[in-house]
Amino acid sequence: MMQKLVAGLVPVLVMAAAAAPLAVQEWIVPWEGTRPRDPYVAPNGLVWFVGQEGNYVANLDPKTGKFKRYEIDAGTHPHNLVVAPDGMVWYTGNRNGR
Repeated sequence: MMQKLVAGLVPVLVMAAAAAPLAVQEWIVPWEGTRPRDPYVAPNGLVWFVGQEGNYVANLDPKTGKFKRYEIDAGTHPHNLVVAPDGMVWYTGNRNGR
């Protein structure tokens, strides 16, 4: 029964999505050549990401458009991150085994 309900709703959801496209907003990361990657939206709305070639962790406040950068050890080349429920940001480093 559940499969029929879901299958029956799929065309309706697709039609609704086509009728009301999502608004997309882009921001330019202000640090050129740093390879920003792996955005993660925290519960407070900040968008966290890493700069793989820039050796930083940063966030964007989409409400204000402001970026904040946190330097990390040279040679880390962070690959991704996750924000824990308590707000702590954890990242991994590609080149120095973190």
